[in-house]
Amino acid sequence: MRTKALRTRMAALVGLALLLALAAGCASGPGTDSGDGSNGGGSRGTISGTVVNASDAPVEGATVTINTNTAGNVTTTAANGAFSFPNVLFGTYIVSATKASTGYFGTAEQSVTLNAQSPSPQITLKLQDGGTPPPPPF
Repeated sequence: MRTKALRTRMAALVGLALLLALAAGCASGPGTDSGDGSNGGGSRGTISGTVVNASDAPVEGATVTINTNTAGNVTTTAANGAFSFPNVLFGTYIVSATKASTGYFGTAEQSVTLNAQSPSPQITLKLQDGGTPPPPPF
């Protein structure tokens, strides 16, 4: 009887250890990180840049967005037109800028790839100058 109870306790401890090991593996994310950005293992970088107008003057208050297939982040440019998205996972993103006011219309977009060779790319997005935005299509 004592041997059976000991076996039951050992099986429970082994099961608990396996469960904890599995949970720790899931929490660390997919795969291992080779540092080259190829396996989604968690390497991160910063996307930053400036939004300017057609005369290359900075655009304050522009809305800048980075998008992937699953998420989006939004920020607003400073007085010098600067923006920054720190702590972004390595991958390819579409960065877009708009300014919802008279004087500008349209959206400036650029594809950006973060990887070990380019962990902190600097980009410039140029908005079109113009009067009132064109009316929406009907």
